[in-house]
Amino acid sequence: MNTGVELHDSRVADVVREGDDLRILFRPAYVHRSDGVPGSDSGWGFLQPVEFRFQDATCSAMGECLGAVSDGVVVAAGVEYSNLVPMPLAADGTASARIEFASGGILIVSAEGFSCAATGEPDPNFKERYEA
Repeated sequence: MNTGVELHDSRVADVVREGDDLRILFRPAYVHRSDGVPGSDSGWGFLQPVEFRFQDATCSAMGECLGAVSDGVVVAAGVEYSNLVPMPLAADGTASARIEFASGGILIVSAEGFSCAATGEPDPNFKERYEA
């Protein structure tokens, strides 16, 4: 099954600097799973903890950059992922992100590598079907 993180409907719990890396912790992320293209084809939606990690990163934050995400885009290895990021994903080379929050805050990241991975199991109390 194919999996992707929908930025809209996800929540950022923390943004952590770890040496030269920047970790964005989604608690929870809204995760799509589908036999086809997640978010486009019929499938399932879950809530799950997820981490975006940017290697050798710089970032700027305008306003409150925690809580509900309203929109976003990640560019990794020359591919633009608008609002839906494949998971798992690991990409070397130039990466960037712009994450917009319901609060009006905007987080902008530039990096030299990106990864997206689940950090825990899906919430057993939430699972919804979506039809394309």
